[in-house]
Amino acid sequence: MRALILAILLAGCAKNAATELDAFADRACACSAKHDTACAKTVLAELGAFFQSTKHAKGEEAKAAQAARRAGDCLLAAGVTSSELAAALVKPEPEPAPGSAESGSAGSGSAGSAPAP
Repeated sequence: MRALILAILLAGCAKNAATELDAFADRACACSAKHDTACAKTVLAELGAFFQSTKHAKGEEAKAAQAARRAGDCLLAAGVTSSELAAALVKPEPEPAPGSAESGSAGSGSAGSAPAP
């Protein structure tokens, strides 16, 4: 499970993102030192949002791997479960709004109907 989470985090780490991920790890470890699960869950929520905003970035994978491993270990030690960690980091892409793909098409409104032969 940790390997999956690490791979997910690494997929979105540019140079600045790796530095920011290191700061998240510092915060997660501070929560762990206090045995503060609520603190860790707050960091996890912010980390999830951060990950979503940097999802397609590329960069310093070695530095990011070290920070991600440390963040994950500290979050788990603070009481966050591995399933909570995975759920915060693996969010599906939002689906397009209904009708947005067909907003410019003319027709009777019956999507997907084929013309009669």
